[in-house]
Amino acid sequence: AKDIDFFIAMKILKIKQIGLANIILNRHNNTNLHNELMQTNVNVENLLKEYENTDREIFYKKAGELKDYLSHGSSQHVAKIIESK
Repeated sequence: AKDIDFFIAMKILKIKQIGLANIILNRHNNTNLHNELMQTNVNVENLLKEYENTDREIFYKKAGELKDYLSHGSSQHVAKIIESK
C-alpha cells in the first residue's frame, strides 16, 4: 500500500495492518502473520531480509491459526471482522 492509502485506512477503518491476513489475525488473537512493508519500502533487499528473518515455525503456526479461524466462516464473516471497530 502507498503511504497515503495506509494513512486513510488507519484513520477511517482504524486498522494498524495493511495485509488482509494480518488484519484478520490481529482481530482474532492480536498477532500478525508476517511483517509488512509499505510500497515505498518494497525492494529486493528488503524482501530478502524479511524472508531470511522470518521464523518459519512461528509463521506456520500463525498460518495454521488463520486457516482454522477462517475455516469456520465465510466471506461475510471476514467482512464483519474488518468492519468491527
